[in-house]
Amino acid sequence: MKLSQRMQTLQSMVSDEYDHIWDCCCDHGYLGLALLQQTQSAKVHFVDIVPQLTEKVRQTLEANHTAQRHRWHVECVDVAQLPLEGFAGRHLIIIAGVGGDLTLALIEQICQRHPQAELEFLLCPVHHLYMLRQALRRLKFGLIDEKLIEENRRFYEVLHLSRQQDTHRELSVVGDSMWSRAPLDIAKRYQATTIAHYQRLQRGHGEAMSTIIENYQNVML
Repeated sequence: MKLSQRMQTLQSMVSDEYDHIWDCCCDHGYLGLALLQQTQSAKVHFVDIVPQLTEKVRQTLEANHTAQRHRWHVECVDVAQLPLEGFAGRHLIIIAGVGGDLTLALIEQICQRHPQAELEFLLCPVHHLYMLRQALRRLKFGLIDEKLIEENRRFYEVLHLSRQQDTHRELSVVGDSMWSRAPLDIAKRYQATTIAHYQRLQRGHGEAMSTIIENYQNVML
């Protein structure tokens, strides 16, 4: 199964340095399967809350990846309840396809339940990026990498974050390196679209949106 551009971007940002990779992307396990082939030693956890989907993933793995049985695990569980305590080492948790508000809630719950775990997050939310960035900045998350992509005429920000801010860059509320690394036409259109979105919201929320609009206007392309 060929991965979408978003999933390919997520895959390209995963290195072979984790003990456990948690695929919480709700994409029928396709990203996790690709990462199982890409990495050499990490245990890949396939996560979904729908039993029928996890069972289908399990059947695929048992049919095609028996030689790697020690390197995969299927979890039918809410992402907020990931059983990290049962697996020692360094964790990468991949969350994609949900809004920024839910993404934030999941991250907060995971971190509260596992305050000592060595955690990194790879995120591709679909809405509310400013709010999410602002909240994660307050929570002292550090930026490892970020990318801006366009797929099917929609824009997506991909964020790779660490809970240890002191060893990584400070997270910007509007993004930093993603603007210069994206093709210029994509960066310009995303900036214009985002500013227009908050200008529409400004009619009902007044000054609350002014700072956000100004921050995006100040992005240098």
